[in-house]
Amino acid sequence: MSKQFWKNTALSLATVLVVYLSLIGVSIGTDLNRLNYHFEDDHQIPDNYLAQVTSVSQLTDVDPTSPYYEALRSIVERYGCDVGFPDGTYRANRTIVRAEVVITTSACTSVMERVIEESEAVLKEDVNKLNRLLFEITEFLTSKKGDKINV
Repeated sequence: MSKQFWKNTALSLATVLVVYLSLIGVSIGTDLNRLNYHFEDDHQIPDNYLAQVTSVSQLTDVDPTSPYYEALRSIVERYGCDVGFPDGTYRANRTIVRAEVVITTSACTSVMERVIEESEAVLKEDVNKLNRLLFEITEFLTSKKGDKINV
């Protein structure tokens, strides 16, 4: 598939992730002072802001009956995106600031780009194998023209 297709796919997934995070992570009508309590500027955001989890079950505050459970499970298990905090929580009801949305989106987009690049490499490898096999079959059939094989 074309690189443009994969780039559009990654962009679409990143957009869906931003909307998703906005819908489940940001409370409407909160006190604006609470929005800035966590990070006042980019320099306060630690490098280990997100924790790598391989399963939603590792997040202690995520209930399988939660409305966001399946979407969260998908981005964690299918794409390997970092969504938890280092203490093993997700904190779905905590208000987030824009910097946190950007960090989460950037981290997940990087993971998705890597997955897409790996998929492209596998696809190219498969196409190369098929071309090689097709060439070998064609050569074999061409060499057998005189042996009553209709080509």
